[in-house]
Amino acid sequence: MVVTCKELAEIFDINYLQASSVVKMLVKTGTATALPVPVRGIGRGRPTVKYVIPDEATINFVTGKVKNRGS
Repeated sequence: MVVTCKELAEIFDINYLQASSVVKMLVKTGTATALPVPVRGIGRGRPTVKYVIPDEATINFVTGKVKNRGS
């Protein structure tokens, strides 16, 4: 699935900073990747980055490993 941090925050009903932290962890573990071209909005500001994340994943909090279960 392809999402932004804002969309992930809405899906999980968490704030943007929490969603951004989850995405950073998924990127660091190789579970998620950023799309190569950010989407430019109207006006100024930073471009929106979209991430490709699996539909399901299992996180082992003891080892820090993340297993993908879907794409």
